Amino acid sequence: MARKPTKFINYYWVLGVPYDATPQKIQQAFWDLARRYHPDTNKEPLAEERYKQVVAAYHVLKSPGRRSQLDAQILKISCQYLAGDLFCTEWGEDQSFQDLLPNLMNLLTVEGVTPTREIHGLAYPQEVRYPQLLFVGPPGVGKSLLVNRMRAWPEEAALDLSLPGWWRNRVLALRPRELHLLLPFCGHTQGLAVFAPSIVESEPFCPIDFARIPVPSSKKVMSLTDWRKKYVFEFLLPEPEQIFAWRRDHPRQGNAGLTLGIVERQYHYFDRLARYLYLQGFPVIIRRGVDQPPLRFAMPAGGSRMMDEIVQ
Repeated sequence: MARKPTKFINYYWVLGVPYDATPQKIQQAFWDLARRYHPDTNKEPLAEERYKQVVAAYHVLKSPGRRSQLDAQILKISCQYLAGDLFCTEWGEDQSFQDLLPNLMNLLTVEGVTPTREIHGLAYPQEVRYPQLLFVGPPGVGKSLLVNRMRAWPEEAALDLSLPGWWRNRVLALRPRELHLLLPFCGHTQGLAVFAPSIVESEPFCPIDFARIPVPSSKKVMSLTDWRKKYVFEFLLPEPEQIFAWRRDHPRQGNAGLTLGIVERQYHYFDRLARYLYLQGFPVIIRRGVDQPPLRFAMPAGGSRMMDEIVQ
């Protein structure tokens, strides 16, 4: 009888710590999350399961031997991805991608776009059509300016990416337009904005729960629509220092108490989301400012060569 594949879990992601986190950082993250999700004090439906994951993650990461084994697994699967064999037989097809998202996102590079064509005076990839565009990004990056420049639909719309079939939402019928995105965060049952107090003030860092962002099937069975090609997400992502300077020099309601740390956190969320949508097959454009040229994500060239460098 064949052995059932074991689900791979990235325990760094569970605790929300970087791969080079010190034992002290790991212990602090564990205690913070354990207090938050302990079933004696948290009665939310998913709290107990989350608490068990946190405990399991701590037991692995506090042990040098087990942590070394985890690092080896992450390295191995990253190499398999570069070799074109992400969905290997040792991990379930629906498990590997979500559990390894942080690794895959970090592999992406950003490059210029050629050839381009102009739409209302701004350069775009030649294949992009005007009605596909959706403008997104953290607060204060100039999305409204871009909407005016592009003569787009003037009203901002809210879109919760945690909802099933969000790509069929009626607000997407009016394009181009600016979107106010609600995202699923770990430990929260409802989609929230990046400026929600529970996210801005969360300590430790509260990551996006990408497993709760559904995506349309790549197989067109009953529908003639290729939903992954219907929209083009244009992310306005200037550097955090620039965003902070703009918001500091042009104070408005909602900017009270703004810090560079808050801006960096909001930037991080949108950067991660852009990478996630790209990996899921959605066209994604990056701009560092309204008047800046378009950029796009790409996997590093020479996969086998890069894989050899990682192994070394």
